[in-house]
Amino acid sequence: MAASHPFNRHRRIDIVVALTLFLDMVMYSIVIPILPAQAKLYGAEEGMVGLLFAMYALTLSIAAPFSGRLADTIGRRIPTIAGLALLIFGTLLYAVAENYWLLFAARALQGMAAAATWSAGLALAADVHPPDERGGVLGALFSVASFGFLIGPLLGAWLYEIGGYSFPFYTLIGALTLNLFAWLFIIREPRREVKHSSSLRPLMRDRRGFSLLVMVCGGTAMIAMVEPTLPLFVTEVFKATPGEIAWLFAVLSICTTIVNPLAGKLSDRLDRKRIILIGAVGSIAIYPLIALETSLVVSGVVMALFGIAFAMFFAPTLPALTDIADVHNIGYAGAFAAFNVAYAAGTWIGPLIGGYLMQWFSFSWGLNVMALVAALSTAYYVAAVRTQPSAQGG
Repeated sequence: MAASHPFNRHRRIDIVVALTLFLDMVMYSIVIPILPAQAKLYGAEEGMVGLLFAMYALTLSIAAPFSGRLADTIGRRIPTIAGLALLIFGTLLYAVAENYWLLFAARALQGMAAAATWSAGLALAADVHPPDERGGVLGALFSVASFGFLIGPLLGAWLYEIGGYSFPFYTLIGALTLNLFAWLFIIREPRREVKHSSSLRPLMRDRRGFSLLVMVCGGTAMIAMVEPTLPLFVTEVFKATPGEIAWLFAVLSICTTIVNPLAGKLSDRLDRKRIILIGAVGSIAIYPLIALETSLVVSGVVMALFGIAFAMFFAPTLPALTDIADVHNIGYAGAFAAFNVAYAAGTWIGPLIGGYLMQWFSFSWGLNVMALVAALSTAYYVAAVRTQPSAQGG
């Protein structure tokens, strides 16, 4: 039998990795309309519900460096398979949970699983594409993940109405099992150049790489801040219904889903740092306008513009990290693990700062302070790339 053409092999890898990230984000967001009520049914108070949701980011940030180093040492396939197995087990715990602590364990396993799939899976996609294609490919993978996040709550609510609390999780277990079989029997990891180092120290010491990770943390914090605070703001100002609030976030997700691959592909054609900076400056300029008290329609337009600018900034960051990793001969999975840690940190920092600033001052104050933090991180990145220029990403 003739060997499969490299293009077909690469396409299979892209499709399976996309399915993995899609299901991971569906699983991440499907619990949003389900988990708070279920946790309260088991006696959890608001603080315990918040801790339950935070466990994903915490375990992701702890496990990501280990997952990245393992994937750079033994290959991408085995860590991703292990991550999917953990996610299936965690999803089963969600389905059968009869107390708060089983939900807690399920959420923790979910974060650990994401550390593997988002480091090793993305690294495999980066392995099989040259630098001038990675922006478009990784941007498209971001879009698939964004779409999974978008439909997760809708799918969860629909499946919940059909079959009750456990049915969404059993449905996802079936889909995740098929995805696991694809990794076991379809994906064959190509030979790759073994990087000299699986350590992240060279990336952390590189001002371009470190400043880019700081920007990722700041950008993620901007998104994460509005998740708990925007609903309170529009409910108070516009008397918005839950459906109207959901559509505001849907507009944001739809715009990022559309623009991610376009921004990534554009960064393959032009200087990546230029696209990153255009998106970052646009995001920072638009962000305070979310607090406009004009109308819900205007709020939706602002969220759309912010989503477009944010995708311009966010999509090229992963291929930019691979460019810097190539300079230092660092494994891609380790670089992506560092990205995951920065992302997870942003999901903690944003709600924490935003919540207290809104409580002590106002929603507008919170947005302006967060925009200032993002502006400072962007200035640090500009200074870093001027003193340590590179051919592409940094």
